[in-house]
Amino acid sequence: MPSDTVRVNAQAMPALDRRAALGSLAAGAAMLTAPRLAKAASGEALAKLIAAHANALQAFRAAIDALDAAKPADGAYINGPGGFAYFPEMGQDSAAEHVEHDFRLFARATRAIASVSPDLGAQVAAIFAAERSATLARLEALFAPQVAAKARWTETCAVEEAAMLALCSHRCATLDEQGRKLGYLARFLDSLGTEQHDALFAAMLPEA
Repeated sequence: MPSDTVRVNAQAMPALDRRAALGSLAAGAAMLTAPRLAKAASGEALAKLIAAHANALQAFRAAIDALDAAKPADGAYINGPGGFAYFPEMGQDSAAEHVEHDFRLFARATRAIASVSPDLGAQVAAIFAAERSATLARLEALFAPQVAAKARWTETCAVEEAAMLALCSHRCATLDEQGRKLGYLARFLDSLGTEQHDALFAAMLPEA
C-alpha cells in the first residue's frame, strides 16, 4: 500500500511528467511484448502456409489420379470412312491430323467424280464433309474427359507450386519454428524448383 508521502508526491507531480512516465512505461511494455507477438504471428503464419501446401498437394495428387483414370479405355477407337480407324494411342492431335489427311484423299476422289458429273460430285462432297465433321466430333468426345482432367492437373500443379514457394519464402522468427519448417520440407527438398530452392535459402539468411 502506498504511503501518504508517495501519494502526495504523485499528486504534486506535474501532468507533463506523469504523461512522460506513462509513455515510458507503455514503450517499455511494448518492447517486451512486441517480440513475443511477432514470434506468435510468425508461427501462426507458418502453420497456415504448411496447411495451405498440404491441401494443395492433396488436390494435385487427386488430379494425377483423375488424369490416369480419364485415359480412353484400352481397345477404344474411332471409326472413319473407308475402313479407316483412329486409336487413342495416337494422341488427339495426331489422330486429328490423320483424319484430315484421309479426308483430303477422299476430296481428290470427289473432284474426279465432279469432273464427270458435277451434281454427283457435289453430293459426294457434302457426304464426306458431314462425315469429316462427325469423325472429328467423335474424336473430341473420346478425348474430352482426358482434356478436362489435364486442365485440372495443370491448375492444381500451379497452385501447389505457388504454395510451396510461399512456404519456402517464409522467414522464421525462432529456431524452433525454423525446425518445424525444415521438418515439413525435408521430404520435398529433392523436388524443389530453382526458384523455390533459392527462396528457401534466402529466407534463412539474416535480413539486410
